[in-house]
Amino acid sequence: MLKVDPKWGETPESLLQWSVQAENKRLRERFLALSLVALSHSARQVAKHLGHSPQTVCEGIHRFNQTGLEGVIPIFQSPSAPP
Repeated sequence: MLKVDPKWGETPESLLQWSVQAENKRLRERFLALSLVALSHSARQVAKHLGHSPQTVCEGIHRFNQTGLEGVIPIFQSPSAPP
C-alpha cells in the first residue's frame, strides 16, 4: 500500500489543515488526498471518494514523497502561454 512519507514532517492533521486553508480547489483536493492516505486509506478509496483516478492520486503521493509540499502545488499556465 502506498504511504505518505513522514520525512517532510506533515501529519494527517496538518495536511487536512492545508486542505482547509488552500484557496484553489485542485490544491484542496490534493492535500485532502494526502491526508486520507496518511490516515491509511488506500489510493483507490481516496480516488473514488474524490472522483479521480487511482493513478492521479498515486502520482500526487509520489510527488509529495519526493519533494514535499512543493510537489503538490499545481503549476498553472495562462491560456495564452505556449505549451
